[in-house]
Amino acid sequence: MKTTRSQIAVSVLCFLIAFALLAAGVWGMFTRQQAGTFDTLNKMRSYSVMAAAHQPLIKEMELEAGRAAYAKASEEGMSRKQATEFMNEEKARARQENVERLHPGFASTSPGFESAILALDTELKAYYDALHTE
Repeated sequence: MKTTRSQIAVSVLCFLIAFALLAAGVWGMFTRQQAGTFDTLNKMRSYSVMAAAHQPLIKEMELEAGRAAYAKASEEGMSRKQATEFMNEEKARARQENVERLHPGFASTSPGFESAILALDTELKAYYDALHTE
């Protein structure tokens, strides 16, 4: 069987692609062991845990601001549409303020980090137990 130049070129090209993929895999495994990668993953975990822990708190503050705004609008004699618009504006403002105020606490060194993780773990355990009983 005779090999042509096109067959040799295709085989060399396949070899080079395989070699490049192997080199990329080795480089990827090496970068996963770097301290910077672990630090980035730790920051991502901290942010996700604290964001999940803060969401109910932010929602509660937003609802409280909405209730207060609706009461104020009712006292001032606004129409229902005006009261609803005022309430929605106040809820959006309160949400933005609380997100900005609580955002600096999204770190593993923040005081509530450990308690937030334990609270989420307790919630997850309850959900998993409920799933297993069904």
